Amino acid sequence: LLTASNYLQYFGSHVDISSDGNTIAISSSQTNDDDYVQVYEFSANNWIQKVSNINKNSYDILSIALADNADAIAIGEIDGAYLLKFSEDWNQINQIVSSGANDDFGYSITIDENGDLFAVGAPSITTTNANGYVTVYGINENYIQLCGDEIYGISYYDQLGNSVDTSHDGNIVSIGASGR
Repeated sequence: LLTASNYLQYFGSHVDISSDGNTIAISSSQTNDDDYVQVYEFSANNWIQKVSNINKNSYDILSIALADNADAIAIGEIDGAYLLKFSEDWNQINQIVSSGANDDFGYSITIDENGDLFAVGAPSITTTNANGYVTVYGINENYIQLCGDEIYGISYYDQLGNSVDTSHDGNIVSIGASGR
């Protein structure tokens, strides 16, 4: 059982697990904007933290996605997303910031099995009349590139991007729209 040291840490706000079940990522969305993600590996019948916390001090963490191989993690925050890869410690590959204010970019996030592709949802409150959109990115070494055009909702208040998921190989991205 993994628990926080303080009830105000909201430990477990978001969780994800590797495909083999031996690695988990857990976010803590604290009341003082000192949000963080901890990644644990199961070893010798214990959950052991995989190096240091991934600290995100600027905004609330809205979503996390752990690659199936547990060597990459995507983190969605208010109007931003981060991709980190593991090599002795968590290294930030890039930060992507929303092009529009208050569109909830980062509300949902997904990553493929190897951390080579990720998608970010923005259910959008004001910038597209809440149609929402999803952006898909590919990773080439330490460079993130846009894969195709942004995908927009087609009807007023679709809230497309409320949820996103990708197939293991990243060839298919599914997108949820919670609007009407």
